Amino acid sequence: MKFTKSIIDIITQRTSWRSYEPRDLIEKDIKKINDILNSNECYNPFENNPKFSLISVSEIKTKEKSRLDKYRLISDANQFIVGVIEDGPNSWESYGYAFEKIILHLSD
Repeated sequence: MKFTKSIIDIITQRTSWRSYEPRDLIEKDIKKINDILNSNECYNPFENNPKFSLISVSEIKTKEKSRLDKYRLISDANQFIVGVIEDGPNSWESYGYAFEKIILHLSD
């Protein structure tokens, strides 16, 4: 999957939001997100390969929801991209690199 604009343009035009309308994503957006998450866009130059998934808040158990609410920096979002990576050399860098690449593709 290639970018339609230069990375510099995507970065400078991107905005960050912390509050959302309390509604679900539309099917077209869910498909776009899942297509990116299931492609090789999570590739990074390190040896670790994180895995990402789109989850719905309704899938989160009550106990975990209350922990999420305690530290909530994002309000009213009904879906989140979550990820995991095995601990190892450069695992934090791998995760961050891959996640940022996903965000850039979604911002394109």
